[in-house]
Amino acid sequence: MTEKYGLFLCKCRGEVGNYIPLETISENYDNQNNISFTYVSESLCDARERNIIDSIIKDKHPDGLIIAGCSPRYYEQYFRTVATAAGTNPGKVIFANTRMNPNVSGVSGNRTLASIRFHSETSGNTGL
Repeated sequence: MTEKYGLFLCKCRGEVGNYIPLETISENYDNQNNISFTYVSESLCDARERNIIDSIIKDKHPDGLIIAGCSPRYYEQYFRTVATAAGTNPGKVIFANTRMNPNVSGVSGNRTLASIRFHSETSGNTGL
């Protein structure tokens, strides 16, 4: 059986979302390959979104999580804790730092190129 992952995409309060069409990427990944669901967030590190994220993970019961946003140091422990509470192996929480990657976030003005680089960054870390 193929493992199913939940994909969380962060706009980083516009630092990524202004340049990369995350909603389109979400639609392309949703229910594809080994992605069982996607969620686009304005800011994954925002405390107001934590209840939504907790509910999604508990409701969907993914085998693992893919988090595409800023540095894992900001929310790695949070996602591993939520994964554990939902019965997901915290070792299957994968991070793609798209905000601080100049190949992704530094491509202002060219949404197509930024999207390609975003896809390359996330798929390189996840095997998608």
